[in-house]
Amino acid sequence: MPLTDQEKRCIDLTCGYLDRERGGMWKMQGGDTLDDLHPTVPSPEVIVTNGSETAAVEVKRITGDSSWDAYWQSFLSIRRRLVPSCGGSYLLSPFLDFRYPMERDLMRIVKSEIERVAPSLSPGDGGAIRIPRSAAISLIQAEGPGHIYCSHTATGGELQALSPRLTGTYWLVDSDQWEHAFVTDEAVEDFYRALSAACSERARGGSAIAKWYEEWDIRRLDDDGSPDEVSMIVVTDARDTIGAASDALRTRLAAAQPKFASMRWADMNIVVLENLAGIVFTPEALAEAALSFGSDEMTGIDMALLVDGGVTRLWPA
Repeated sequence: MPLTDQEKRCIDLTCGYLDRERGGMWKMQGGDTLDDLHPTVPSPEVIVTNGSETAAVEVKRITGDSSWDAYWQSFLSIRRRLVPSCGGSYLLSPFLDFRYPMERDLMRIVKSEIERVAPSLSPGDGGAIRIPRSAAISLIQAEGPGHIYCSHTATGGELQALSPRLTGTYWLVDSDQWEHAFVTDEAVEDFYRALSAACSERARGGSAIAKWYEEWDIRRLDDDGSPDEVSMIVVTDARDTIGAASDALRTRLAAAQPKFASMRWADMNIVVLENLAGIVFTPEALAEAALSFGSDEMTGIDMALLVDGGVTRLWPA
């Protein structure tokens, strides 16, 4: 398999680094990649040499830690899968604290709703998709002033306007569900009617389940040249920078190690890590993270280099 432009650039930079650090003029040995020479064996990209020493080079990209990579894969998948048949570019705002991945059943509902709403939207227009919700009603106290609460702190206030319509105290049992979200006044009023009816049923001794629809805002964003896609406002977990950098390094190095497991390809085995997550991981953060790596974690790898503008050695420090 031929080298990509990214792989060629990283290998050229590695040769320049070895010129300075090891001496001689380093270049690729022969014209074939190791994949071409050994198509059935996991192998590094190429062997480079200065005529007296050789190095097997494997190139990997650092795009983020495992959490970020999972987020990015979900983002790419959803961006394509949710596009309606009428096409267009859209921004979807789900409930607060929504996180990838999106569960399959929810994906099916959201896609169907976008298909329903999107044809009515012109560029610049907004609308709402409906998400079915349900939860049990628990009776805390049958008498006294009306009050109802739920398990949410960010959007639990949505229920407070309903309290004066009730007699007694109730709990909407939704601790395992996401925050509440509404776009239109009509949806909020339908929510109140559904909960009020369920509370009345519960006060009469019935086992009450409230069912209602919540809403996510959808905006059509098209302008000339806009791709057909659906973007979402999504959050990720807060993470320690050095811990995340360590996770990212370990993930990439673990992916590289099998390439060196089948045989000793050269005098040195080198993993070249190109940093494509510069907004998150500075070279200094990655270098600090690499300080904690022991030789037992680097089995089969003699050197790890970082490409981030220039080339620096990450391991051994």
